[in-house]
Amino acid sequence: MRLRLLLALQQQKEAQELVTQLIAASPQDTQLLTMGLEVALLRRDFEAAAKWENTLKQVSTVDDFDWRYYRARRLVGEFPKLDAEKRTELAQLIETLRSERPGWLPVVTLAGQYAEVRGNRREAIDAYKAALVSGDRRPETLEQLVRLLYAEGRFDEANQYLSQVKSDDSARGRFDSLAIVAAVTGNRLEEARELAQHAAVRDLRDVASREHDDTNVLSLPANEVDFELAKQILETWLTTLFSNGEKYKRRIDKIEN
Repeated sequence: MRLRLLLALQQQKEAQELVTQLIAASPQDTQLLTMGLEVALLRRDFEAAAKWENTLKQVSTVDDFDWRYYRARRLVGEFPKLDAEKRTELAQLIETLRSERPGWLPVVTLAGQYAEVRGNRREAIDAYKAALVSGDRRPETLEQLVRLLYAEGRFDEANQYLSQVKSDDSARGRFDSLAIVAAVTGNRLEEARELAQHAAVRDLRDVASREHDDTNVLSLPANEVDFELAKQILETWLTTLFSNGEKYKRRIDKIEN
């Protein structure tokens, strides 16, 4: 229960520390191993993932599908570093996983991620769309689709998907950031300003503009924000530091360069 709570709160480091202890106490527990793999892959801790992946292989005496699935996910994450032999193995894993469970959402999404790391954005877009149509409601899948649509210059289509995100969605902030970055990249500065204003007003707890985008300008609409609310927003904005995450730095570099 505590492990699931930590994941729900996105406290991934604490979740991995806890699941490491639980696996050490019950190394044959396949459910714990798969949860550990999920956390390790979320944190891109491929060393821990490989360790638990091998343990899962040893204890999966009847059906090795889970082991092969997590191995494929890890190899996708490490794709730029893979040699030709490992890339061939990954291609075969993806093919067999899709043939065995063609309609399973995680496999459909994995196929999209595999297409993306190979530079085939259109194939990845089709896979993510298929996952969403089939019922995938994970914000990560929608985020990946929207990001690729923006990269392909398909802004209207991307915005249609963004409009499906409810205003009270816990992941709304990450999609606001995507929309703002896309508007700036497309030189639609007025649109970017309005998006940033509405995002700041909608949720004071949303610190993505500083934490993810390292913004140095805050603009608030006088017709929507009174003095007290403006002070709260300003305090949140000033006290939030840039996370310095690699993917956010890459995104900022695209804007600046």
